[in-house]
Amino acid sequence: MPCEELVQQAYNLILQNDFLSAIAAFKKALSLCPQEADLYYRLSITYARSHMLEEAEKAAGWAVHLDPASTDYIAQLRHIQAMRIHLESIKLSKTPSALSLAEKLLKQSIELDPVYIQAYVDLGNVYRDMGDYQSAMQTYQMALELVPEHLEAKLRMTEIRPLVDRVDN
Repeated sequence: MPCEELVQQAYNLILQNDFLSAIAAFKKALSLCPQEADLYYRLSITYARSHMLEEAEKAAGWAVHLDPASTDYIAQLRHIQAMRIHLESIKLSKTPSALSLAEKLLKQSIELDPVYIQAYVDLGNVYRDMGDYQSAMQTYQMALELVPEHLEAKLRMTEIRPLVDRVDN
C-alpha cells in the first residue's frame, strides 16, 4: 500500500477518533517512506492528540531534522516542548514551596510557544498563589489579548481584581 493511501487511512481513523490505529497507519507509511518529514509532522500531531507527548516530541524532532527550514515543523516541535514543560509546571504548582520553579517553567513554556494560552493562565494562577496579584492580573490580561473570549482568563481576572484593588489602595 503506497504512503498516500496509508496517510488517507490514518486520517479516516482520526475522523473516527481512533488515534492509536491512526498512529499505526502513520508508522507503516513511515516504514515505506522514511525520509518524508511531513509524515513525522502528522504523526507528531496525532501523538499529541493522544497525550503521548514524549513520542510527539520525537516525531516532531525528526520532521525538523529532515526539513530544518519548515516553520510549521519547528512550531510543532516548540509547541510540544512547551506542552511538556507546562504539564510539569502544573504538578509543581500544587506544592507551595515549588511555586517559583513552576513560574520559571511556565515562562519557559511561553518562550517556546508565545501563543500557548493555557500557559499564560496557569502562570497567572502561580502569581496569584504567590500573592503577586499585579503580575497575575497582567498575565491574565496577556492571555486575553491573545484570545479575548478565554473564559478561564476572564474568570480569574474577575476573581483577582478585588485583591489588586486592595493592594493598590
